[in-house]
Amino acid sequence: MKAACPKCGQMLEMADEMGGESVSCAACGADFIAPIAPAKPVPPQLPRLAPYTPPMLVQLLRAAGWIVAVLSIFAGLVAAMTSFRGAEPWLGVLFIATGIAGSIVLAFPFFAIAQILDAITRTAHESRTTNDLLLELLRTRRPE
Repeated sequence: MKAACPKCGQMLEMADEMGGESVSCAACGADFIAPIAPAKPVPPQLPRLAPYTPPMLVQLLRAAGWIVAVLSIFAGLVAAMTSFRGAEPWLGVLFIATGIAGSIVLAFPFFAIAQILDAITRTAHESRTTNDLLLELLRTRRPE
């Protein structure tokens, strides 16, 4: 920090830690108390971002999609097992393929809607959080 001698006006360079202590001017030899250095500004602490959790509707749609997919495959396997016992084994393979295709076709809308809703709510959450952070920053900022 720099301080001016009160007697001769000479600018003296000294460490910040010397503030409040008695110092001697190198030019005129006058003793004076060094001024205390102003505190360095502390940057404002930003609030932590709230973690994003998908809404319950998104979670339910995803769960419903998995349930539909598993049940479709299970139904195809059950139909296949019953047809393997008969004289037409190729029908079993057809039922398994139908179960897998059905699970994809029936479960896809659940997953697609859940994904779209999740993207919308995640974007809204991040925008709201960003706006809250900016407002908090503006509130804590002090004019200099």
